[in-house]
Amino acid sequence: CISKFLNDLLAPIYLQVAHETTFTNGIDVIRRLEQYAAKGYLKSTTKLFTADVENLYTMVPREGGIKALMEFLNKHTKKW
Repeated sequence: CISKFLNDLLAPIYLQVAHETTFTNGIDVIRRLEQYAAKGYLKSTTKLFTADVENLYTMVPREGGIKALMEFLNKHTKKW
């Protein structure tokens, strides 16, 4: 299926770029929180936030999504 092909192709590039701000699973969240606490950043006043956007992919205009993808790939991949 085309969506799996595109995911397999693009996900490694995205994860390489966004690895410091992207959590891939629950264990990753725990490890990052432990690192955050070890650096002294986790305080009793620290607030954590999560969000879920419903139907995100159907809300992204096709033209804008393709343009953003092209800009991302041009910036973060090697030129041929």
